[in-house]
Amino acid sequence: MNIQIIILITVLAIFTSCKTTLHFGDTYFESNNIAYSISDRNPDIQIRYQVGPSPYLQSLKEKYPLDDVLKDNDSDTDKVLKILNWTNSRWKHNGRNSPKQDDAISILKEAEEGGEFPCFAYAIVLRDQLNASGFKARTVYLKTKDAKKSKYPPGHVATEVYLPDLQKWIFIDGQFNVMPVLDETPLHAVEFQQAITNQTNGLKLLSFNRAVTDGEYFGFVYPYLYYLDTTLDNRYEYENPHQVDGKSSLMLVPAGARNLKRINFWDMDIDDCLYTNSILDFYAGPE
Repeated sequence: MNIQIIILITVLAIFTSCKTTLHFGDTYFESNNIAYSISDRNPDIQIRYQVGPSPYLQSLKEKYPLDDVLKDNDSDTDKVLKILNWTNSRWKHNGRNSPKQDDAISILKEAEEGGEFPCFAYAIVLRDQLNASGFKARTVYLKTKDAKKSKYPPGHVATEVYLPDLQKWIFIDGQFNVMPVLDETPLHAVEFQQAITNQTNGLKLLSFNRAVTDGEYFGFVYPYLYYLDTTLDNRYEYENPHQVDGKSSLMLVPAGARNLKRINFWDMDIDDCLYTNSILDFYAGPE
């Protein structure tokens, strides 16, 4: 592949085998020097998002309204921060207890009855409330470099949402109630990973109420910002979900890394993913 079509998160040819200790406050951790392609987008890869009314999203708005949370003059970033904070406050995190169903209405109802859930439940509720509020949002599944053979849970789940006023995707974490920004501009997951790796000045977290420092969160999430995947169909009430070549998800893989096809910790084969090294495939604007 021509070196000109590669984004170098560090100088790949020199540093991919090197380990650098990153330092944020009192938190220290090793770097992952990774790169992605910025070659032409594959036109066969299309990620679908909700267009038009959805009975499910309307029901969510009626059962769990955000009218008192959002204001007409809020920027898109402010609206997302408010929905993020609302979602984070619904229950306490519990990584050992999964909700009975995987939709926001069911999760929120169970939370009202005292339920406490893991990261993926925050990501689902956040996604659905953002979509109900007129945004285009998706869950993003993060996995470590050693996800195949790790002896510990190798994944975390967050949310990404497209901001029309900035015309870009951004990363938010419902479990931790944080949004990463660089010089006040929100970042998507790859930009976030790059900024941490480069220890870029101006990198910080926005939040209305968080319980972790910037460094603590950077150290927690950084190892998971390696393999990223999301579903190809983020619509509701569709009997035949959108697939490409029989696959239902898209995984972004660093240039030169092997496609992730198994996770031993969960005894799980990954057989529903298309694989790409291209940021243009993964971060195409919603149509």
